[in-house]
Amino acid sequence: MDASGRERHAYTIFTLEAHIRYLQEAHEQQALRTTVIILDQDAKRLHLWFEMENDHGDIIATSEQMVMGMDTTTGRPGPFPEEIEQSLSSLPKLDRAMARTRKCADGHSEEIRKSSRCS
Repeated sequence: MDASGRERHAYTIFTLEAHIRYLQEAHEQQALRTTVIILDQDAKRLHLWFEMENDHGDIIATSEQMVMGMDTTTGRPGPFPEEIEQSLSSLPKLDRAMARTRKCADGHSEEIRKSSRCS
């Protein structure tokens, strides 16, 4: 989300937790590609997995992040605005069968805790 989107929606995204692994060196002027997969999400949080590849197709860095949407008028967590929710729907999602077996590199996997109370 760019600055105009943050202003238009009175909304921003805070990183709650990030795990980054640097696997190989990147070089100046080298073509790099970053992909993202949504591991999980609810109305105001995203659990994301990023991979950076070099021009040889090698994964040179990964990042697992938990982020939360914030309503900037209240300073409190808030659900993603409809336009942002629609943009998120175009991103790839982790297959549920894979999700049960996936672990991040340091042996744990963050997840969005589901509450039994109404939200």
